[in-house]
Parts: sequence; structure tokens; C-alpha cells
Amino acid sequence: MTNAEAWDFARHLVVGEGRTYAEAAGMSGVPLSTLQKRAGREKWMDQRSHAATYEATVRALKVKLLQSALEADPPDPQRVFAWKQAEAAFPEHRYAGKEDPRLRLAVTVEVIEQLVQYLTEHDRNALSAVQPHLRGFAEAQEARCRLG
Repeated sequence: MTNAEAWDFARHLVVGEGRTYAEAAGMSGVPLSTLQKRAGREKWMDQRSHAATYEATVRALKVKLLQSALEADPPDPQRVFAWKQAEAAFPEHRYAGKEDPRLRLAVTVEVIEQLVQYLTEHDRNALSAVQPHLRGFAEAQEARCRLG
């Protein structure tokens, strides 16, 4: 993982997933004191509270619209339409930033297996150079997939 990727990952852990600085430092490999300084300078905690507030506001709006549509007597197509439009405008994936980590891990494993097979058949020297790094890479990817 490059330095820039480690910082992006640490920021994602703190802002996107609500992890502590210590957890983010441990998982990303960034020194804790440096992470705390940068997070303070870039106001990661403010970003985290803003993201959480936005997500909660959107969910509350969608719940309110859906309840209104379901409780209407007689049924009101305009309320159903309003809920449908809110669902289209604010889909969960837009602000949650989540994908199924099992899918990412499965793709990663498949790519590694194909790479090893290819190098075994075409370039054993390259395989010898890559082999010592495969375990560390696989463990890092598994950790990232567990976190989402």
C-alpha cells in the first residue's frame, strides 16, 4: 500500500466508518501521532459528524415519506410518487459508500490466483520476485474487505 493509499484508507476508517484514531492508525499503518495531527488539521471529526447527520436526515425523510404514503386513506398516488422520487434522488449507495466486502475479497482472490497461474506459466523469475509479497498483500486486502 502506498503512502497516499494508507492516508486515504485511514481517512475512510475515521470519517466513513467512525473508527477511532488508534484503530485507523493500526489498520492503515500510519503513525498515530501523525494521523491525529492531520485529522485535526483537516477536521476529520467535523466531516464524520456531517456525514452521519446527512445520512440520518436522508433516512428520516425517506421513512417519513413512506409512512405518509402507507397511512394515507384513501391511498394517495402523489405520496407514493414523492417517496419514489426521494428514493431515486438519495439511494443508499450514494452516501453509505458500502459494497459487499465478500464480493471484493472474492475478486481479489481470483485476481491473485490468476496472476500466480500466469506467472507460473510465463515468467518464473517474476513469480519469484512477487511471491514474498503475496501473503502481506492478501492479508491487507482481507483486512480492508472486513472493514468494507
